[in-house]
Amino acid sequence: MAWRPLADVGNPYAANDLALLLGELGRVQEAESLYRQALGKGHLDAANNLAVLLEKEGRVDEAEALYRSALGGGDPYAALNLGALLERAERLAEAAAPYRRALNNGSKHAAHALATLAQKMGSLDEAVSLCRVAIDLGDPNAAEDLAGLLIFLGRPHEAEECRVRRPGLGEDAHG
Repeated sequence: MAWRPLADVGNPYAANDLALLLGELGRVQEAESLYRQALGKGHLDAANNLAVLLEKEGRVDEAEALYRSALGGGDPYAALNLGALLERAERLAEAAAPYRRALNNGSKHAAHALATLAQKMGSLDEAVSLCRVAIDLGDPNAAEDLAGLLIFLGRPHEAEECRVRRPGLGEDAHG
């Protein structure tokens, strides 16, 4: 592996990239060590990447702390990942804040995640509005979710309009 010699001499980017690969191969301890090495050298992505690895390993408290650290360092993915972790832990009200932060940074995925969260929390009008924001930002799945939500709300004509105007399908597409 080309990354190993560079990681061994302290290159944080090589350590992070090698850790990504090793984590995918199931070599968790090696990956964790390399992420920590990269993190110690100031590689901002390493905190979020290590958090993802630890969360997969069931080390949720450690993952949450690392997501928060990465978020503080400006990692654009940490907000989404932290929101998702909190949502999975049924900490719905807490999940909204990192999702909103990601949305404020222009994340189409955050708008959709917030819409889903609002729906779970019973704020259906807010969910409709957020789905529309996600559609405007180009989220390819938001139109179908909005259509389903509108049908649930007894607004089938609006739902059909959403399906006709799905991003990437053109005005004449139906689905």
